[in-house]
Amino acid sequence: MAQLHTMKKKILVIDESNEIRLYIENILSEKYELILKDDGQKAVNWLNESNPIDLILLDMEIPNINGRVFIRKVKYSFTHQDVPVIV
Repeated sequence: MAQLHTMKKKILVIDESNEIRLYIENILSEKYELILKDDGQKAVNWLNESNPIDLILLDMEIPNINGRVFIRKVKYSFTHQDVPVIV
């Protein structure tokens, strides 16, 4: 009997620290599809391409767009307003 392939949940990780992103990737990549961004503007640009996401892990002190501005942009977005954000 063929196994059904289930899609991994997608998590957007935004942190300027390469070490933190790699640490999170090592812990979560087996069970989740991770999208790793090192600044707020890159993350907003990626989200604006209508990419689906299930969860956002956010460092508040990120370059270009800080965490507060990023959260405001996500929560006012029609596409991503219901996505949970963990700071």
